[in-house]
Amino acid sequence: MSTNNSQEQIYASLRNAIEDTIGRKLRTPKDFDILAESISGKLHQRISPTTLKRLWGYLHDTSSRPRQSTLDLLARFIDYPSFDTFSSIASAPNTPQTGPNPPTTSTVVGDPVADTPSITPPSSSLSLSKNRFLLPALFLATLLLIGLPIAIYSLRSPTHHVIVRKGQKFSSYEEYQKLFGITYDPRHTYFVRLPEMPHIALWAPEYHHPTWHNEGDSAAMMPTITEYYHPADWPTDSASIATLAQINKERYVRAVEENEVRLVFMKDLVDTSFVFLGVYNLSYSRSDSTRVVFSRLADEVTDDLESLNLFRH
Repeated sequence: MSTNNSQEQIYASLRNAIEDTIGRKLRTPKDFDILAESISGKLHQRISPTTLKRLWGYLHDTSSRPRQSTLDLLARFIDYPSFDTFSSIASAPNTPQTGPNPPTTSTVVGDPVADTPSITPPSSSLSLSKNRFLLPALFLATLLLIGLPIAIYSLRSPTHHVIVRKGQKFSSYEEYQKLFGITYDPRHTYFVRLPEMPHIALWAPEYHHPTWHNEGDSAAMMPTITEYYHPADWPTDSASIATLAQINKERYVRAVEENEVRLVFMKDLVDTSFVFLGVYNLSYSRSDSTRVVFSRLADEVTDDLESLNLFRH
């Protein structure tokens, strides 16, 4: 088999895996717009619908090959670290190509309520009188879950150097990323994971972003950040509204599964610069399948980066 044929088969496998992930075949301009928005929502990096159309053969342009950066972005969208990794796995015989860690939840478009993770409630056959200690116990457990990591983090050794405090401003991604030993890469800006600590990320949401609506109390420096796609940005037909609901649900499911700690450098909150807001994680009590809410847990970060794992649920 020629090299070109082998490469095209890998591209076809990539296309199929992406279509399986979003739960639809890409056949219309709207389909490619939806995929572009889904990629932007998950990875906070833009890819042109026109580029996607070329890769899917919707636009017949054989004059150029897809860029490596484009292929890497598409591979990361289906949870592979790079296109080369995907290619090596896709080339192996009898290897599933739905991602290294396939999600266990449904991603079928048009079903905005199915498979949303939830805490299983106690059996309805148990009366409140027989379980009068249940609510206090749950309340105490919640306090411990939230308060204990904060207390431990606050009591850590005073010899640790503070890297960044709430309110510090930065002019660029590069300026704050270098505080954590990260070499700036223009392909990775809004969301960058710390080296060797994949569940700790530098997150740079834009305040009142026109598409995914990062919202909160700016006067209090955003004690919570609410993020969601707004219906006003979408067509009003029922299919589009169902797609919007599905995308918001998928973002919530992904946030629950990933259980990340985020160091937030928000853009355009106080001026056009980035401002550090603190250490955040997902608020289960405030989030649901329509939006995700991140809560601030600490105002500063020290060089004891391992202690940030205390804030994981």
